[in-house]
Amino acid sequence: MRIRSMLFVILLLSVVSGREANAIDGLKYNKLIEQYYQSQSLTFLWLDSRGKPVRNTEILLGFLEDSWKHGLNPRNYHVDDLKNYLISKQNIAPRFFDQMISDAYLRYVQDMTGMRVSADLIEQDSRYWRTPYDVNWLLAQAQNTNNLEAFLSTLEPKGPLYKKMKEELVTLVTSEHPPQERLILTQTKLLRPGAVHQEFVPMLRRFLNIPAHDWQKNVYDDELVQAVIHFQQDNNLKADGIVGPQTLNLMNKTPRDKVHQIIANMERLRWLSPDKPEKYVLVNIPSATLWAIENGQIIHEMPVIVGRKKRPTASFISKITGVRYNPTWTVPKTIKKEDFLPMLQKDPYALVQKGIDIKGRTEEGGWVSIDPTLVDWSSMSEQGLKQYRMIQSPGPTNPLGTIRILMPNQYNIYLHDTSSPEYFRSSNRNVSSGCVRIKEPRKVADFILSSNSNWDPTFTDRMLARGKMADIAAENKIPVYLLYLTVWINEDGSLAYGPDSYDWDSLLVSVLYQQNKMPMMAFATKKNGTTLAYKN
Repeated sequence: MRIRSMLFVILLLSVVSGREANAIDGLKYNKLIEQYYQSQSLTFLWLDSRGKPVRNTEILLGFLEDSWKHGLNPRNYHVDDLKNYLISKQNIAPRFFDQMISDAYLRYVQDMTGMRVSADLIEQDSRYWRTPYDVNWLLAQAQNTNNLEAFLSTLEPKGPLYKKMKEELVTLVTSEHPPQERLILTQTKLLRPGAVHQEFVPMLRRFLNIPAHDWQKNVYDDELVQAVIHFQQDNNLKADGIVGPQTLNLMNKTPRDKVHQIIANMERLRWLSPDKPEKYVLVNIPSATLWAIENGQIIHEMPVIVGRKKRPTASFISKITGVRYNPTWTVPKTIKKEDFLPMLQKDPYALVQKGIDIKGRTEEGGWVSIDPTLVDWSSMSEQGLKQYRMIQSPGPTNPLGTIRILMPNQYNIYLHDTSSPEYFRSSNRNVSSGCVRIKEPRKVADFILSSNSNWDPTFTDRMLARGKMADIAAENKIPVYLLYLTVWINEDGSLAYGPDSYDWDSLLVSVLYQQNKMPMMAFATKKNGTTLAYKN
């Protein structure tokens, strides 16, 4: 009988020694706290006149101790020092400890309501995300509230995804786990239906919870194929039943990998404002999916095409201001420099053949069409290229298709139709130069404009039939969220762990570790772990 060793996931309340660089005498908000106490003539906020903790102190400490359930590090909130003080018979320096409690309170609430790290370090722009609560407002809240527990409870995002990830994190950290057998593909050949393998196939059966009496079967039969297809569907992979590198990468996620992924995504959900609009559009970049949502209901769901890793789709929030029908396409500077300039250097007529008009700047500052053969493209500098525009008229080969969603932003990223719909059939839809191509643009256009006074179900058809570019303003502007969430909820309620397409999870987790803001977790591994390789 094979003895299965158990994998224990242990939460360690320990961090690298040393204080944060921005702390003053161990208190990050020391000066602001002192100023507030003086302005309110406060001796204590969290202790009574005898230096004993009041009820709010016990409530706060409970939240601080449980902060790891949100992916936070309890040691950032002086948990050990506060506990030691509260159990001490001699209340030494009660004023300092009262201010330490205030500092812990401020740190925790601000971490729960905004970005914990510099946006620049994680390739984000803080202007698009939630700003943490003001320090003085928070101290006044603690001073005047009769129900601190209710206030602290409101800090947690209320959506089902955050709740599900929190539950998953607790389970990963506190439960015993069976040893994870690695399913590593060492060759370029794939495991296809009908294949036979003495070690790999039985291991795959155990991993996918096929009934135990079938574990020894070494044929990749129909039952196992269906289990693999279900796994692929749940994780946004091409559901072809072929076990290759992408499928194996997700199967090989360890509890530590999942904890890191959960924490990174909980972090991003806390950047969002808790107030949801009645109507909005949401694009999740890793899953390459768009949702149009109204009054909490999904009106439309569709696949999209997002930016490849070298030209990523930025994560930000904007307002949809309207819809452009039959758009022209002005070539973005990245495509102009990296894609089209090399083409012009080989053949000055290359863009003419694509129906793209090249315009040069006039002395008066205007733009006029030029003959591309009269330009020395071979010695063109990046600065010189700015003096030319490349514009494609509306038509069947226009990369924007027939509809572009107007959503001003600094990245010049927008949602649009496409002249290459074949990419929607691919499991890897990270192929654009940053913009988001939508599969059913008419539905999105109608969703945006349906509140307009002159809209009716035939409006979009009439606009497209004109064949000329026209901008229609949305009378009710709606938000559009472009988010980077590598964990989402499947139809069956389980969590899907998607790909970290741009390595932004890894980057965020790395920065959190560097700044001692990750709960330090140790994962015991099997002493004699088994690594099996599939070969054929």
